[in-house]
Amino acid sequence: MRFPTLTLLLLLLLCLTTLTLAQNSEKYCRINRPKAYQAIGNFCKRSGRLIVPSEYARVGQRDATGRARAWITGNCSGGQWVPQRFCRAQFMEMCQFRTLNKKFGTRMCQYWHLRFDPQSKIGEEPLGGFHKIRKPS
Repeated sequence: MRFPTLTLLLLLLLCLTTLTLAQNSEKYCRINRPKAYQAIGNFCKRSGRLIVPSEYARVGQRDATGRARAWITGNCSGGQWVPQRFCRAQFMEMCQFRTLNKKFGTRMCQYWHLRFDPQSKIGEEPLGGFHKIRKPS
C-alpha cells in the first residue's frame, strides 16, 4: 500500500508537534517548578517495570526536600505497565498546567497525582496538598 505524500507529511508534523510539546512541558517544569520536576524524575526513573497498581506506584517518590511528591493509584485489573517515557511526559504536562490529579491508562483506571510546595514558583498560588500562605493584610 502506498501512502500519499500529504499523509506522510501530516503524520510527520503530528509526531514533531507531540515531541515539541513534551519537551516544552519538561523545560517549563524544570525551570518553574524544580521540586515537582525532581519528584517526577525520581518516580519515573524506576529501573524495572512500573506497574499500576503496585506498592511502588501507590507510595510514589518525593524530591530531596520531601515537599513534592508524584504517585499513581488505580484499580487496573491485572495491573498496567507505565512506560518510562509516558510517565515523564504525562507528569511533566501535569506540572506545567498545575493539574493535581488526572486519569490515564486503559479504561482510565490509573489515577495520577502530583503535589508540590507552594514556594516552588514565587508569586503563584500553591498547588494543592500543602498549607496556603496568606498574604499580609
